[in-house]
Amino acid sequence: MRMVRAASKVMMIEYDGRINAPFSFFLNTHKNPNTQDSLSVSLKLFHLFMFHFKISLPERALDGRCLEEREMLGLINLSFRPLTELADPRRIAKFLDVRNAEPDEDRDGAVEGGTASQRLKDIAAFLKDYETLVAHHIRSADTRERLAASYLACCERLRRAVGGAASSSAYDIRAMSSTDFVGCMKVVYSRPKVLLGDAKSDMHLLRDRAMFMLSCEGLRPGEICNLRVKDLFQGPDGLLSLQVAVNKKHRKVVKSSTPLPKGASSNTPYATVRMIHLWPFTRDALNDYINGPRSQAIAQSGEDRTSGFVFIKSTGDPVASRQAVSLRFSQMCDSLHQAGHMKIEAAPRRGDAKKDELSSYTMRHSAASYFYASKMQELENKESVFDLMKARFGWTDKSHMPEHYAKRGIVDIATVQVNEIYTEMRAEVDRMAPPNDVTKIQRTE
Repeated sequence: MRMVRAASKVMMIEYDGRINAPFSFFLNTHKNPNTQDSLSVSLKLFHLFMFHFKISLPERALDGRCLEEREMLGLINLSFRPLTELADPRRIAKFLDVRNAEPDEDRDGAVEGGTASQRLKDIAAFLKDYETLVAHHIRSADTRERLAASYLACCERLRRAVGGAASSSAYDIRAMSSTDFVGCMKVVYSRPKVLLGDAKSDMHLLRDRAMFMLSCEGLRPGEICNLRVKDLFQGPDGLLSLQVAVNKKHRKVVKSSTPLPKGASSNTPYATVRMIHLWPFTRDALNDYINGPRSQAIAQSGEDRTSGFVFIKSTGDPVASRQAVSLRFSQMCDSLHQAGHMKIEAAPRRGDAKKDELSSYTMRHSAASYFYASKMQELENKESVFDLMKARFGWTDKSHMPEHYAKRGIVDIATVQVNEIYTEMRAEVDRMAPPNDVTKIQRTE
């Protein structure tokens, strides 16, 4: 089974070429291409599950039934497996073998609990819509009542089956300390070649510096690459402001990989459109790029193909791949880390390598942490600071994200205080210890 796009619609196609109407209808209730891609994976998993158990939802609906307990257990087991492993029916049977006492989440190659949990929630959402669809075709009121109860119980079972990711801690926010964050911005502003790392070409150096400085302002990658020249406003005081706008209509082609602001293609009420006052060094980086390499690329191409977008490729076309942008940010952050400028305090964790990756969100998290710390010193009112953070970083009024940064701020302050106490105590020990004392010799930093 695969998902195909046709004009503004998407369809789920069976292996024999037939359109799976229920899956297709469900996907088209969501407009965000990224959401559709994610849901299609969950639906493929559900399709493999139904094929293995020989389940026909329409036939069961006539009896007022959904899934049985043993079947739900099997679906929960399969939710931990990558789809590539489920193409072979023999492997499905192996994973569902009750004689295998090893927990599903502990088997080799298992996806994380959060991924399995989301898959099951997606399937539950589909079943909820499907029950509404088929109920209209059942004449018996008693059967409709039993069907609704069966689907409700099944959906609740799937939604609560997996707890998802482990409890978050303050260290799950991959952010630098305020001192290191400011130091990182200084070195990128004054010595942009530090972003190159092992790369030999500096063709896009000033472009990358401008993008990096915007990430230090707290902008998401999609918001950065979605920026148009008309979204920049310079006031009489020389300060530059930026309007974060959707700008989707200015794209010639919109794909699932097109960088867009969060929530631009869905009904999720993100605070997408907002105004941000930029720091002077970000203004300089933008001006250096727009008036330099960007203007040169347009002149060399012979025509303006930018559609007004600020960040363009060497061909003069707008940057149009979210994956390429993410990769470049990872390379820049890695270059800074290797040069000793990007320092992030790590905490013991459960072997989750993805949480240790450096990306543009490292700078966004650091910007939010820095904003919280500086505004708390200025206002000394947590609720006021939270409101300002929601306005600047594009969070909804009900978002709890500012609270996470507040927790991280408390941890950082406590760490600094402990380190200061340790420094004082260590200095006192060294002052009092004889020259050859073992206490002084074994000192570690």
